[in-house]
Parts: sequence; structure tokens; C-alpha cells
Amino acid sequence: MNMKRYIGYMMMAAGALAVASCTDFSDYNDMSSGDQQGGDMTLWQNISSRSDLSDFAALVKRVGFDTELGNSRTYTVWAPVNGSFDKSVYDNMSDSLVLAQFVYNHVAQYSHGAIGVMPESSRIYTLNLKSYPFVGSPGAYTYDGVAVRTPNVGCMNGVLHLLEGKAEYKDNLYQYLDAVTGCDSIKSFFKRYDMTYLDQKNSVEGPVIEGKPTWVDSVMITENALAERLNVEMDNEDSTYVMLMPNDKAFLSMYNTISSYYNYRSQVTVLDPSALTSASGTNTKTSTKIDNAYLRDSLTRRFIVRDLFYSRNDSYNKWAEDMTPSALTLDTLRTTTREKLSNGLQLLAPSHRVEEVQLSNGTVYVVDTLPLKPDETYLPIIFNNASRNLAKWFATGTSTSAPKTVRVNDIRSDLVADPRIQLTSGQLSYVELVPSGTGSKTTTFYTLNGVRSTTYNFYLLMAPANVSQTDSTMNVDELLPNLVNATLYYTNANGASAVWNFDSTKPTTSARSHSDATAFTIPKDSISYTYLGQVNIPVCYAGLPTGETPVLKLESRITPRQSARLGYDATMRVMGIVMVPALWGDNHFIKL
Repeated sequence: MNMKRYIGYMMMAAGALAVASCTDFSDYNDMSSGDQQGGDMTLWQNISSRSDLSDFAALVKRVGFDTELGNSRTYTVWAPVNGSFDKSVYDNMSDSLVLAQFVYNHVAQYSHGAIGVMPESSRIYTLNLKSYPFVGSPGAYTYDGVAVRTPNVGCMNGVLHLLEGKAEYKDNLYQYLDAVTGCDSIKSFFKRYDMTYLDQKNSVEGPVIEGKPTWVDSVMITENALAERLNVEMDNEDSTYVMLMPNDKAFLSMYNTISSYYNYRSQVTVLDPSALTSASGTNTKTSTKIDNAYLRDSLTRRFIVRDLFYSRNDSYNKWAEDMTPSALTLDTLRTTTREKLSNGLQLLAPSHRVEEVQLSNGTVYVVDTLPLKPDETYLPIIFNNASRNLAKWFATGTSTSAPKTVRVNDIRSDLVADPRIQLTSGQLSYVELVPSGTGSKTTTFYTLNGVRSTTYNFYLLMAPANVSQTDSTMNVDELLPNLVNATLYYTNANGASAVWNFDSTKPTTSARSHSDATAFTIPKDSISYTYLGQVNIPVCYAGLPTGETPVLKLESRITPRQSARLGYDATMRVMGIVMVPALWGDNHFIKL
């Protein structure tokens, strides 16, 4: 996002010309064949000589733009006649605002005549970089919806049109951040990402003084890294957005809620799977030292602003024009960061709006609450894919090569017994863990990414041997369940390494040690969603460097030699580990 600002109210059209190209303007750049009275005078001579433009002329002269309109550069001026606007409003404004919001709002580069039928797509880009429709047909031309009383007054340096009223100046999204009151929290967060620098290419250089260059006309460019990250062009007059702008009350409320799930420590001790030499190893490493307070504050604020912008050009958001959900998207909104929010009607509901403001590139709803769904925003359900998160595996203490990832393109939907599992495609993958010998057991370690500081319910997703359609002829009686132990390695509130042995008999208690009695029996003929237990994770890992995460260890209790005798399968087929914030209970869904 590049926001071009002109330094000082005397920054004339030379600067504006430098930052805009001919292709930005409509094709009506030739002097029209309309009313050519006054064609031997400049724009300023025509304006200043007309008694019905005395109010407009007074404001133009006050801010010093009369000189520019008397020069040779070509402009088009849409001048509101006396009595069609309240001049006293501008009498009480600063010169810089009168220039930017009123005079520049009615002036464009080049000659723009009213010729024939001008389609709805005809737009004018004014000197303040606003965009207005200049449309209509002979006798019925309008500029920003305002009737043109007298079109095509020819001048030596351009064209003059007389208007029945003024074009309504509106801030764009970025400008509104400076104008809005009661929203200092979000304003200050955006402003900290501003970077302003001199655009030497488009500035007019002056004399060198004491060995240093000076600038007659300075064009400053402001870039905002946060807006760029959010994929929103806040200053683009051709864009159209809806923005939810939390006032300070709403911002503080969301800040307190979100930050409670982002409790960091400056350093944490975690299990280091890469250093393990056996399945019973407990090698740890100390994480990179971080500024935990800064990281917590930064991520909290970013999660507040991440889902506030919605493009009206996005097909997902078309229903919001009349607040009538479509059959295809229902009331889903898609943000500029491509996040899908399923409670669009609730987000846009008038009940929590403090103010609605129409801007030049969209609409802002100032709100006193932000009804973001935690599971879709700052506290998501985490699915750790086994094939991507496998960090280490062993077979009876001897490290071996990585196991095989099996991709299935024809899932048997009849094997999905748990209603919380939703098949969104016919595909899935799992890690097949085959013991290397008749007396060996497989042990695997998985990194757990994106973990927040909250209490989680842990689930294990595993596939049966006959998960594919091509395996549907397998004799179910020959299939066997798995017997698995699970251990979590994480960090306690003091930053030290901690261990939780999941116990199939006590889901909220860590077992002293593992045995067959604490192991989990995995069904043989379904895509299983096995509840392992509930653990409070006191430290947040989201945003930390790769490898600084909790680790889950899975151990098969069965060797191939024991398989037939004990009635369990020695081969594991692990799809992933699911972590559901305990706040959601069983009311959640996993999409595969």
C-alpha cells in the first residue's frame, strides 16, 4: 500500500502530475466542441470574472491555487456556483484542508469535456487522488451525482464546468484513521507500521545548498506494512471494502480475551526429537530467548485486526450488500487475508454498531463489540498431520529410516462412525508404521504446532487397514485393533520440561507409568477418533521458531510375534493428532 502525501498546502499539481499517469484518467482528454465562451482567458480569469463563482473563487485564491490555474498547465475545474454549498464551513477550516478536501476535490489534470453520452464507467481522478463519476448525456451531465449547470466553458489552459453543488469529499480507509474519534487503540497500532520517505523520482529538485540537495516540490510516500500484510489497500480509491473498526472499549475487551491464550516465557525447555537415540530417550533443548511480552502483545493485536476487512469484490461477500445470505456461501464472510468466518450476519449486525461511515472506498462500521468466533480466529482447533509432523521413529530402541506415508484417494465413507469427522474430499493420508522385526515395537514422536496456552482435549486419528475402496473386500474378521500408549512432552508454567502420560482409564490424570492397562484400544474397522485425555498447557508456542513445540509420543504395545496371540495389530496407521480447546467440549468438527 503506497499512500502519497503532499507536504504543505502549496504542493501544486506538478507533484500530483508526477504520481499519476495518463492511463489513470478517462479518455475525455480533448477540448470539447461545446460552449467555448471565454476560450481566450485562463481558467482563473474565467472563474474570477464570474459573479456566480465568487464564493468558489475566494476559496481558491485564499489557498493560493489561483496562480496555478492561471499558468499554462492544463486542468479541468468543476466549480460549484454560489449558494450551492455552505462557504462558511470552509471559512472555518485550515488552508491545507480547504485545498485538499475542497479545491483539489474539484480539479483534475488535462481537459475533460462533456461529450455525447458518457457511460457509467466514466470516472475522473482529481488532484487529491479521489475518483468521481463524470457521466450523463447532453443536458443531463453529472459530476459525483451533482448536476452540471453549464458544461464545457473553454479556457486557454483547460475546461470549466459549473456545478449545482459541490462534490462530497470522503476520506478513504487510511485517512479515516486520522479522523475517527474513540478508536485510538486500533489507530495507534496501524500507525506504528507507517514508514514515510521522500520519493525523489517524482519530486522537483531545487538548488544544492551547502552541499545538500533541496526540493521545490516534495512528494512523500507512506507505506504501511500492516495493511500490506492484511492484503488491504486502505488508500486505493478504486477498491471497495467493509471494515469493522472496534472502538477502544471493544479493542480492550478483545485484547484481554485473546492475550490470555498467548502466555509466553522468555525461554522454554522442550523435548528434542532430533537428539533422541532410543525410544526411551528424554533429550531436551532450551529455546531461543525471546521478548515474551512483546510477542504476546504483537500477536494479540494482530489477531484483533486480521479479520476486520472484507472486500466487496469477493464473491463470498456479495450477499452482504442486502444482508441476504446466498444458498452457496450462506452468511460466510471472507476476509482480505482469505480467512472464512461463518457468522457473517452476527459480525455485521446493527446491534453492536456505534456508527456507520461511508468512505470513498468503502464503509466503516465502528463497533463496541467484536463477535469473532474463537475457533475460527485466535483459538483454533489444531490438526497435526502425522505425515508432516512426524519427527522421529524407532523400532525396539533402534533408530530406523522414516516410515511410509500412504495417500488414499478413495476413502470408504462408511468407515466414518464418529459424527464429528467430516469428509470434505475423498482423500486422506496416514503414516504406516511397520515394525522392523518380529520382536520389535514401533514408537513415534510428533511435533505439535500452533499450541496456545489453554486446556486442550487430545484426540488420536487412525485409519484401519481397509480404509480404501480397493481394500473393501478385506475380511473384517481378519482385521485387528491397535493397542497404543501416548505421552505428551511440554513445558510447565516455570518453563521447565514436563511429561504427561495419557491414561485410558483416567482422562484428566497423568499415569505414573505406561502399561497395557493405561493403553488405548483403537477400533479395527473404522476411521477412529480416540479421546486421549485433557491437559492444561500453560505456555504458548504459536509464533516460536520451528522445533520449539510440545511433542507427542505414540508407542505400540504389540510386536508382530504377539499380534496373533493377543489379538492386536502391530502396524499403526496414524493420520494425526487433534487438539481441541476444552472450551468447545464435544461440540466441534474435524474436516478431512
